[in-house]
This record gives sequence, C-alpha cells and structure tokens, in this order.
Amino acid sequence: MIVPVIAIWLAWRYADTPRPRGLFALALWTAVAFLLRHDYVVYVVASSVVLIAVQHWASPTLALRQIAVYAGLALTLVLPWLVFVQVNEGLGPY
Repeated sequence: MIVPVIAIWLAWRYADTPRPRGLFALALWTAVAFLLRHDYVVYVVASSVVLIAVQHWASPTLALRQIAVYAGLALTLVLPWLVFVQVNEGLGPY
C-alpha cells in the first residue's frame, strides 16, 4: 500500500517544481517499486510518464527528453539486479 502513496507524493513534488532531483527521486522509487513487486512498475511508470508529458506539454521535445532521462535512470538503477538474475538463472526462466 505504501508504494503508490509514495509514488503519488514524489509525482506531486515533481509537478510542483520540475527539477532533476525530483525526476531522480521518481526514478529511484520506480526502481524500488519494481524490486518490491514487479507489477508495481507498471502503475508507477504509467503514471509518471503521463505526469511528465502533462507537465511539459508546451514543449514536446523537453517532455520526451525528460521521459527518456526518467526511463534511463530507472533502468540504470535496476540494472544490477537484472544482471544478477541473468547470471544466476537467466531472465527468461525467471
């Protein structure tokens, strides 16, 4: 229950002041949500991408850049776990 609440809180903070620190916090929480339960990432990513798109509606280029940065950060934070699973079991069988 805490995962969506914190995601909403971080999204609200980013909506108030769209700064790189807020985007990083959102990406970090996305990674944490994925590691807690894989289905959480769907909800957190979907809502975060919509938030970023709406926040930067006036500049579609900036919106796409921020979405790419968000996705890259989240993937980078989850990458060590993905490598660990791939080395030990394989992502396919997992």
